[in-house]
Amino acid sequence: MKSAPGRESIAYSGYVVPSTGELLVTKPSWFNFETVIQSLRDFIKSYPVQEGKRVYLVLDNAPWHKKAVRLVQTEAHEEYQDIREKLTLLFLPPYSPDLNPNLPQLLYIGFKLIPQIPYKIG
Repeated sequence: MKSAPGRESIAYSGYVVPSTGELLVTKPSWFNFETVIQSLRDFIKSYPVQEGKRVYLVLDNAPWHKKAVRLVQTEAHEEYQDIREKLTLLFLPPYSPDLNPNLPQLLYIGFKLIPQIPYKIG
């Protein structure tokens, strides 16, 4: 099965709150470390963290996630202090899509909410 030649990529970033099943979605223009950092800030605004509490956020191993974590946590740049105060960023083990809680929701978004693009068979 081949895709239609004019098919475009669509970027979505999603967060699942395990205790409620709530899905928070942002739509960056593209994926890079800057859009990841903005998405983390959007998450903090949408899901306020109580004083003295932390959110443990599990990311996959995409290169843009790794760079964002390096800047926010490892190198601890001052400009990302707001994220460090609220979030602890962790990674899924490599090659473990079965552990990604976003997968069912992202598949739903991909197949139900985004208009279907015709495929060419053959």
